[in-house]
Amino acid sequence: MIGHNYKLLRPLQALLETRSLTEAAERLRVTQSAMSRNLTQLRAEFSDPLLIREGKTFVLTARGESLKRALPHVLSAIEGLYADSSIEPSEIKRTYRIAYSSFSSLSLVKDLSLALMSQAPNASFSMELWQHRDIDELSTTDVDVLITPAHRIPDNIYGKRIADNDYVVVRSKEHHKAQQTLCLERYLESQHVLLHLVANIDLEVNEFFANLSVKRNVALTLSSAREALDVVRESDLLVTLPKYLVEKLPDKADFDIHPLPFSLPSHSYYLLWHAKWQNDVAHRWLRDTVFSLL
Repeated sequence: MIGHNYKLLRPLQALLETRSLTEAAERLRVTQSAMSRNLTQLRAEFSDPLLIREGKTFVLTARGESLKRALPHVLSAIEGLYADSSIEPSEIKRTYRIAYSSFSSLSLVKDLSLALMSQAPNASFSMELWQHRDIDELSTTDVDVLITPAHRIPDNIYGKRIADNDYVVVRSKEHHKAQQTLCLERYLESQHVLLHLVANIDLEVNEFFANLSVKRNVALTLSSAREALDVVRESDLLVTLPKYLVEKLPDKADFDIHPLPFSLPSHSYYLLWHAKWQNDVAHRWLRDTVFSLL
């Protein structure tokens, strides 16, 4: 062993390939005396002379010949550890897990799935709804990325902000009060569809009503915005959704869309991942690609 002094491997390779102190020194641009000291240390480390002087040149020992054959592969592997790695998406053969909240775009799963599969045809993708779970749980799961609104980013979680947005209230065009302005009183009188969200996302709305000592009249709780909108279209229920999601609705004309009749801070949407994935080159491709598609 070389006592973990991998800096001696380059001088060793130069000596074995040139069989000359002078040429090895010139190749590495060091003095001949420095190369001679390297050879002395290498002989001690390997307990072998490595090169034996014969006349005006050197002959490799059996150990020297063996090291000469192995060194190109060893050095290439070591350099690869430090290289700025890149990867071809077509070469990726892993399974990715992509989680998203119920407040994500209605076309998110379809659009992401088709785009990712076309770019990485040998990979597989698991698209998962993230419900009743906190962002901290990314540390204990194999989920690669999470698309979600967030008020707080925990330690060891990396991310990119997708958008800042406000909420709007959606009701059917056929709602019996569709033509009336939606004030706070009417909002409270109405029945609501609630979505299962990431833990703690509902806190701001709940805190607002708690300060008024009132509660929303929640008639139905569902898992997705699409399900909620289908119910709202055929009933008098209201649903409160992110403005950006509603603006992308293909059937937007079927609904009346109103500003929220009370003030809440804008919320941010993020693409998040745990620190354990930060330096994984295949993961970098995933998060960069997903972010470009959002």
